[in-house]
Amino acid sequence: MNIGILQSAGIAGRIIETALNNPEHDEVFTPVIYSKENQNDKNVGSDLKFGNIKAVVVAPGSATEFKFDGAMTVYVEGRTRVASIAEAVAEKAKPEPAAATQQAEEEEPQTEAPADNAAAEEAAPSPAAEETTDAPAAEPAAPSKPAAQPMDTADYLSSRIMKAWSALRRDFTVSEPRIAVVASNAAGEPYTTDELKAIIADLYTQGVYVFGPYDAEAYVSQAMHQGFDITLCTTDALTRDIVDTLTEDTRVKYLTGIPMVMAMTDYPAAYSFAADDLEAPALALRQAVYTAMEVARNRKAYDDAHESPLPKLYHERRDDSEKVRFAVSKKKG
Repeated sequence: MNIGILQSAGIAGRIIETALNNPEHDEVFTPVIYSKENQNDKNVGSDLKFGNIKAVVVAPGSATEFKFDGAMTVYVEGRTRVASIAEAVAEKAKPEPAAATQQAEEEEPQTEAPADNAAAEEAAPSPAAEETTDAPAAEPAAPSKPAAQPMDTADYLSSRIMKAWSALRRDFTVSEPRIAVVASNAAGEPYTTDELKAIIADLYTQGVYVFGPYDAEAYVSQAMHQGFDITLCTTDALTRDIVDTLTEDTRVKYLTGIPMVMAMTDYPAAYSFAADDLEAPALALRQAVYTAMEVARNRKAYDDAHESPLPKLYHERRDDSEKVRFAVSKKKG
């Protein structure tokens, strides 16, 4: 399996060399290095299109950042998976307030009328000028697109939970995912407990095994995450706290909700690595590669199994009434 690894100038190259300096990796996958130095990182899209590489991994220490609308970042370490259902991209769909639109209309400059009739006659074009002028008619303005309406809170949270549910089934082969929703008691909590309970109850009636909302402190102290396939937090800050508590620095960031398979380490681009100690980022890179390979294989197996399912076969029940009617009862003794 060909795995594309993106790197930028700096220490990322040494981390890749340390991570892949093992002959056993050659039997498992083939790394294809894409670097900004020779600008071959632009070929990633075409290679994905033609199937030359099955997944993309961003090496630690690279200054490459990826953000996709609708994507969900899942932190993975073993069977521990944590993600956020916070509203990150939906802010772009919110229309401008009516007050701001009204203020803009009031501030629009008004054209002053001429002071007297003589000035008005000079300003108005003469009929002769209208006949001799051969100016092209102005094209009608294109109809403006209606402003995108913000998604309802319940619909948005339900879509985020369902995205995690689908990712567990397709990318990690979890047939019946168990999802936990975790909230905090902080003042900045965006959703009320009643809102979360209503959404969770509605999804549960649809066959989605989602539970909660759980208090973050009790959830972590009692290690309740071990009973679930993924933990969904209501804010990005809470997600960061739980990730730092439950996982190590070598965890993997995996993007779901996009067509390509993409994974990366959780080291920031400006992280200062010790040149003589690259084992930890090398381990994180290997885990990212193996996570991407697992997801790519699971997706292919899932899609192949659901591409053309067998039709349901209906068999008519045999009528045994004739046998019963003409059966001769045996005489007893």
